[in-house]
Amino acid sequence: MPFAGNELLQVNGSTYWVDGEWHAMDQGVDHPYTGAVPAVIQSVNYQGDLVVVGEFDSIGNDFLAHRLARWHEGQWSNLGTLPMDGGNTYGLSVIGDELHLHGGFSDVAGVPVQNWAIYQNGQWRAADTTGVFNWSTKEAIMYQDQLYVGGNFETQDGRNDLVRKVGDAWEEPGPGLKGDCYVADLEVYDGLLWVAGYFFSSAGNPATGIMAWDGQQWLDPFPQMELYGWGRSFTIANGDLYMCGFMTVDGLPGTYQIARYDGEQLCILGGNQIVTPKVTASEDTLYAMTCQQMGCNEFGGPVVNHLMKRPLLDAVDTCFNVVVGVREVAPMLPLRLQPNPVEATLQTPWPFTTPGTWVLLNSAGQVLRRLPSTITTLDVAALSPGLYVLRAVEERGTTRSGRFVKQ
Repeated sequence: MPFAGNELLQVNGSTYWVDGEWHAMDQGVDHPYTGAVPAVIQSVNYQGDLVVVGEFDSIGNDFLAHRLARWHEGQWSNLGTLPMDGGNTYGLSVIGDELHLHGGFSDVAGVPVQNWAIYQNGQWRAADTTGVFNWSTKEAIMYQDQLYVGGNFETQDGRNDLVRKVGDAWEEPGPGLKGDCYVADLEVYDGLLWVAGYFFSSAGNPATGIMAWDGQQWLDPFPQMELYGWGRSFTIANGDLYMCGFMTVDGLPGTYQIARYDGEQLCILGGNQIVTPKVTASEDTLYAMTCQQMGCNEFGGPVVNHLMKRPLLDAVDTCFNVVVGVREVAPMLPLRLQPNPVEATLQTPWPFTTPGTWVLLNSAGQVLRRLPSTITTLDVAALSPGLYVLRAVEERGTTRSGRFVKQ
């Protein structure tokens, strides 16, 4: 059996797994309607604490933890008195020392906001004061030193669903997302910005459900996999990108839900009789949300009580070498990196006639170093073994990238 269930424990929407068993977190979430357990939609690690967002009116013994709560030293607490006054909360993002709250709301802790708020140093503020984000935001992320935000919204100047901050203004990346769409999740991996959501190639997008943005153009990363409906979520575990959505795959029967990408190969896993809107992982285990039964009403299957798990190293259904889609922008040539693989010293000439900055990123897209363009020899001896990206960013914003393997 590819996935396994867990024993039942009353936790009321919040729990953690340690020492081989589930543990309750205080009294869990609460709701004024007797017998109902409202949804906890998302959790993030913020300054060493777990922060959750959802549809609850209170959690644990803190009746001011409305829609948003922080788990600190074994108990729940609010983040500012009554941080959510009406409206809906849909997501959380952490950027540096800032906690971003997303959804459809106009007020947080008495501070006027427009569907997006930031918590920092114990205070709330509006995330944007230059444009109105109508409807709702879902997630914010930094990519190539620019702030991106996605959701189901329209700015006051008509920009939709995914925008980036350029100076004091917002702009859509490239031609933007086309059609009636929304963004469900954003992730940075392998030097690319990954977008999952409700968008279609039939509306003029390069792909349906999951696309990648390299800073200059949109890519269809996986021609071997066709999503229909929408892409749902990403998570990074052990250097690999996991994603879920409704997938049909070359050479496989039926509909699949989970895929893994390691920068070179796309692998499909879990079988064609599971249903999940979200995946996450620990160091050795992949977890997926589902119904009481693994396949929900469509496939039935074993009872897993809404959460299923499997070892990360379990066998996959099939894999593809990814050749088409994830590539450098034509006609730009990749950087010449020598030697590759490398043990200690990487050499590469600056590719532009104008100065700029070298940017070293890990496989998750996180910036490790910034160096002036005058440097042509890079000491990588202290890097852990793995895949890295070196990017040359010219002063006018033109980029070239190359991948190398640190042995």
